[in-house]
Amino acid sequence: MEQGLSLAHIRREDLQNQVAQAQAQLDQATAQHTKADQDFQRARALYSTQSLTKPDYDQSQAAFYATQAAMDNAKAALLQSQLTLGDADLKAPFSGYILSRSIDVGSLVSPSTSAFTIADIGRVKVTFGAPDYVLSRVHLGQELMIQTENDAAPLKGRVRPSFETRHDRFGRSRGSSSFVHLHSA
Repeated sequence: MEQGLSLAHIRREDLQNQVAQAQAQLDQATAQHTKADQDFQRARALYSTQSLTKPDYDQSQAAFYATQAAMDNAKAALLQSQLTLGDADLKAPFSGYILSRSIDVGSLVSPSTSAFTIADIGRVKVTFGAPDYVLSRVHLGQELMIQTENDAAPLKGRVRPSFETRHDRFGRSRGSSSFVHLHSA
């Protein structure tokens, strides 16, 4: 799966309703600010010709600034509700393979619930046994290609040989087996 793929989502209707409500509040605040702006422009023109008292002018100016603040608050509420709606989708944080799923449709989850276990295949360690006759053709630092059974892209890595001593049930050494450790880039 690719980074950003939507793996699951929570019930979105409540969040969509919150976005719609926030949009309606912004529309209302914008309409009130537009009226307050028009009133303030008229009050400014009347005050400049001394046709309006200072208290009336101040009241019009205060209404203008109050509706500006209400409009800014409504914009912030809309952005927050849109952000929350965007968080309703659980997206893959990186490309990889899903190893397990811990949730099902209808599961009750919390922010700390582990929903998926994802393997990052950017760096892989492969360990496999190698017969002695192959070891003579494998050397430290050699680059090898590994093909998996699921037809995924082959992995390229470097060989890091090691020797593991086997012991019987009494703890006696029973000889060495050869293993190849391959680390992908």
